[in-house]
Amino acid sequence: MPIDVLLSSQRGKTELEWLHSYHSFSFGQYFDPKRIGFGPLRVFNEDTLEPKAGFAPHPHDNMEIVTIILEGSLEHRDSARNQGILKRGDIQRMSAGSGIRHSEYNASEQEKVHFLQIWIQPFLKDLPPSYEQHHFEENDFSNRLALIVSPTSSEKNLLIHQESFFYLCRLDREKSIKHPLTSSDHGLYLFLISGKIKIKDRVLSPKDSAEIREESALEIEAAEDSFFLLVELPLSFTQ
Repeated sequence: MPIDVLLSSQRGKTELEWLHSYHSFSFGQYFDPKRIGFGPLRVFNEDTLEPKAGFAPHPHDNMEIVTIILEGSLEHRDSARNQGILKRGDIQRMSAGSGIRHSEYNASEQEKVHFLQIWIQPFLKDLPPSYEQHHFEENDFSNRLALIVSPTSSEKNLLIHQESFFYLCRLDREKSIKHPLTSSDHGLYLFLISGKIKIKDRVLSPKDSAEIREESALEIEAAEDSFFLLVELPLSFTQ
């Protein structure tokens, strides 16, 4: 099982007065030719915004953007007239498609907002821009891989225009869980939000990530109470 582990301390970083951002792949002024992406996955950022701070309106195109709120609240506005405030437990998917402008600001004047933002290339270019969000309860992830984003939308998960599946799981200490891949040409990207987990002979600590290739299934064991994101995606993707 080829596993490439990226330690939390090995990530790129953008440190500003109003923004604290860690980059698992090349982003902005951080560039590592060995960290360009994984299949269609191009950006995986862990961001913290200071109170009232944020990203002014800026453009995107031909990218699927998934935002997962870990703490605090984030206000979203875009040129398609979508707007809303995302809070802990909320997950948003924005398809930039043929082009859209949006802004993201901390909705609080006192508290920081902490979130993950993931960019994935779609399987088709210039799709109509679209947006949706959904709230998940803590027990939705308890000792199970809860599907939160997939190529087929439902009342329980968001739609993404790519053959990619996002799962969140809160796994109790000494419990394990197994995920069988849906296709032989898929790989897995795992990001540990908190706790400590074991994959074969590898141990991951908070904010470590792993890229898994050439495997039909993955078993994950929790050495501590743990919270993680698992993304299955096509490694053969080209655009």
